[in-house]
Amino acid sequence: MSKSRRKKSSKRSSQRKRKVLSKGYGWTRFFLVPVFLVLIANLILYTNEALVSFFLLFFIAILFYLIGRYRRMEFDHDNLYILYGTDEKVIHFSSIVSIKRSKNKKNKHHWKVTYLDKFSYKNSYRYKSHTNIEFQKRVKKVNPEVYF
Repeated sequence: MSKSRRKKSSKRSSQRKRKVLSKGYGWTRFFLVPVFLVLIANLILYTNEALVSFFLLFFIAILFYLIGRYRRMEFDHDNLYILYGTDEKVIHFSSIVSIKRSKNKKNKHHWKVTYLDKFSYKNSYRYKSHTNIEFQKRVKKVNPEVYF
């Protein structure tokens, strides 16, 4: 087996051990593609409504971009992974400072993770999760000083 195949298989096996903390909804942006195509056809066929079609196209393009930026969060035994499309940010549990409920009083499933980056600056991520107990237990095992 070549080196590149071994690297890919080890990466896949490490991703299989991860558990999903927060799902991304970036795939839903592809429902906007047919609407986008209809608006382009409308712009070509009916040029007298060009301004309205142009603003709708612009709005849909911005919405497509924003939905695509939605992040996913996964965790394993030692790290928290924040995934933006193909980009991945790894946060070790020892750098997590706190895990708290968000200040949103209506929904009890919104959480906020605060951590220290490599320059000791506090950063935070908000996420929505119904399965937060196992994540909290794993973080507490690695870093008992975490504030809940």
